[in-house]
Amino acid sequence: MGPGDVNGSQQPNSIDGSQLILDISQACRLPSPIIAQALTDFYFRELFYFVPVLDRGQSEIETSTLLQQCLCFAGSTMRQTAGPAEWTTFAIYGRIRTLLFLNHDPAPLNMLSALCILSTWFPYSPDAIVLDNPWQWAGMAIRLAIQLHLHENETYSRLEDPGRARRMWWYLFINDTLQTACCGRPGMFPLETSVPLPFPSDFKHVDLGSRVFCQLTVLCTKLRKVVDLARVDKA
Repeated sequence: MGPGDVNGSQQPNSIDGSQLILDISQACRLPSPIIAQALTDFYFRELFYFVPVLDRGQSEIETSTLLQQCLCFAGSTMRQTAGPAEWTTFAIYGRIRTLLFLNHDPAPLNMLSALCILSTWFPYSPDAIVLDNPWQWAGMAIRLAIQLHLHENETYSRLEDPGRARRMWWYLFINDTLQTACCGRPGMFPLETSVPLPFPSDFKHVDLGSRVFCQLTVLCTKLRKVVDLARVDKA
């Protein structure tokens, strides 16, 4: 089955001006190696154990402009706004959004990683009626994860890196639970899943941060029950 196949059927070819859009938007433009390394370090130092969807040295990153932009974006959200305007959080966010909508990187798990990272950022107030908010991105990520059958435990035995995929699945649960509890959003995460809670061994290195993520998942399972009970009482 080739890369253009979806469920065994060939996708139609179309001339949609994608390259022209990429050229005008400069969506594939990356910062200098020094800036990119600094932003990458910000992600792995400050955000990774809360959003563990990419690994340092992950082979896919080297060949994926989308993932490289995501590392820069995630790192930029962890620092004060400064430096050239083309490398602000908003600027990198626009590049990632363009790459996603043009299907520049068709690898499903790469797209899922990107959606997870976009779901971390609140560019506007939670009550602003806009498409650029983490609830929208998290919803897209959850639906893509379900398409990939990540809600079924047997799927993980067929994956090259089941630990990272399981971390992404449970990150989406954490994100959805916190948005439900903090912003009053309706929950989108499936009520039933056969996937076991994450283990520290799902990480490349077992350390305090990996244990924190696992315990945060457990904490959110309890928070989800509290939120559900509160809604029953209101009803």
